[in-house]
Amino acid sequence: MNKEEYYKELAKNPKALKARIFEVCRSIIVFDEQSGQVRSDGLDPDHVQDLAVKIEKNGQTIPITVEPEFHGKRARTDGSGRTAAMDKIYDFDPNKPETYYKMKCVEQVFLNNADRIIYQVNANQEEEPQKSNTVRDLINAAVRLIKNESYLGPHHDLTEEDIKQRVLIDAFNLDKTHADSKLDNMASKIMNGLITGAKKYKNYRIDGVKKIVSKEHKLPDTYVPANKAQESHNNTIFCFAKSIGQIKTDNFRAAIEAKEKNPKCKVIITAWNSNTTGAKSATPIKTFREDAKSACEKKNGYNNVLKVPIFDEIHFLGQVLIGTEEEPAESVNNIVKKVVLLTEEQGG
Repeated sequence: MNKEEYYKELAKNPKALKARIFEVCRSIIVFDEQSGQVRSDGLDPDHVQDLAVKIEKNGQTIPITVEPEFHGKRARTDGSGRTAAMDKIYDFDPNKPETYYKMKCVEQVFLNNADRIIYQVNANQEEEPQKSNTVRDLINAAVRLIKNESYLGPHHDLTEEDIKQRVLIDAFNLDKTHADSKLDNMASKIMNGLITGAKKYKNYRIDGVKKIVSKEHKLPDTYVPANKAQESHNNTIFCFAKSIGQIKTDNFRAAIEAKEKNPKCKVIITAWNSNTTGAKSATPIKTFREDAKSACEKKNGYNNVLKVPIFDEIHFLGQVLIGTEEEPAESVNNIVKKVVLLTEEQGG
């Protein structure tokens, strides 16, 4: 039970709240992974110290949440900070009975671990901003919730839209505190953190792509690509494409401009599929690569006055983490496929 929940119940029905609160000896209150902390980084020492000062002065006002007794123990579900603060006050040591003390508690029954996770996330969200869940906490909790399968069932066919609506909005109520674009971003990260029974695919941020390109072409440390359609080095133009549309527009314009200045320069596209299976609409990796190669070939057949290929090569990034669609897991974060493009005239 957190502060907001406590005062809501106190205002609504103080007698009922009083009847729910009971005292439990600290020695039987335990913590485990099933019932423990949602916050990834654990407790904030400054927060614990502040709580200790307040509790030592005024006593424990707000009860912690524990589960029904099992084998003589009660698992703590909410109230890690208060427990740590009171341990500090009483110098609690489970091996020294003289340090035992009693904590005010309320009991909460959970049908499964999914219910427990949802309760903990919502309890933390209602805390003051400095103690509420971070984005990392929420993503980790969502992955745990989905993997549990008692809430959504098997997650092999989940989409990012499912995660956004059924987990972030329906279960965690984040639409009240987070912008829609932020929820989309979180859903994407959660999808990347799931190991499905079929396949899992890696997406890339532009900074990661630049690192791979720099490693592949042994670019000097002084060469730092900016986030643009093209970057040049030693007579080579590097283009980045996360969609077929980028090849046809941004990359094509950049290549034309480069070839007009220097027909002998080399244009290399590094491509990856940002709309992989598992997104709102799915494009298989293999299909994306075939379509990307075809788009480059068509542009190379474009009747231009330069009479040289627009694109010289297209390189594909590894994206398959699980399954056997194209490349093994160890190839991810590398160039896995290089295609040297030829026009019909050159190939003839």
